[in-house]
Amino acid sequence: MFNVEVHAYWLMNNHYHLLVRSLAGQLSDFMHRIASNYARSLNRERNSDGPLFRSRFHSVLCSSTTHVGNAWRYIHRNPLDVTPVMPLDEWRWSSYRCYTGRDRPSWLTTSIFFDWHGSRAPVRRFVESDSDHVGDVAADRWQWAIQTAIAESVLHGESVTPGLLRTATIATAARCGGPIAVALLGQLGFAHEQAPDRAVRRAAQHLSERPGLEAIVGRAEQLAG
Repeated sequence: MFNVEVHAYWLMNNHYHLLVRSLAGQLSDFMHRIASNYARSLNRERNSDGPLFRSRFHSVLCSSTTHVGNAWRYIHRNPLDVTPVMPLDEWRWSSYRCYTGRDRPSWLTTSIFFDWHGSRAPVRRFVESDSDHVGDVAADRWQWAIQTAIAESVLHGESVTPGLLRTATIATAARCGGPIAVALLGQLGFAHEQAPDRAVRRAAQHLSERPGLEAIVGRAEQLAG
């Protein structure tokens, strides 16, 4: 109906994640239909009424193949935060089981990741290994981690303010230093040679004053590491 490909999903008690490709620019229409249909279905089941979701969905643009791969891996590793002893392919409400041999619904697109990894065994290694970032572009991986940390903060009630991504990127550079800082700051397009140093000093100050920003940077470090 909306020309959207679904590549990964993960359903939890109070939220869900999707990795989708919107070929016709109708992502909002697609998400609205999912949310409204699900809310109506659940209301009928519970004999209740009214909205189910708190606010509009939050989206992150995957701007490179590294972003896409990390987002796909992150979605399928989410159950580890809930029941770390359960094998990932036994999680009923995740698309990972469809990549490891279980029945695949007709609306789930799996061909791209099999094209990238070749077969189920490399897919398993990429998802289940704790250190399988070989070949990742460092700046891309860290940028994805920062965006994901911001998206997670929305789930905990934080608001996304204009410029938060840039602020969090600079704050992460201030925290990490070294080559990671160089890679992150190099993507921001500062106008003057001295501007990055001044921005890093301000960001370090913000980290001590804004617990929400501190939490985002800490989570980004965890995801990218």
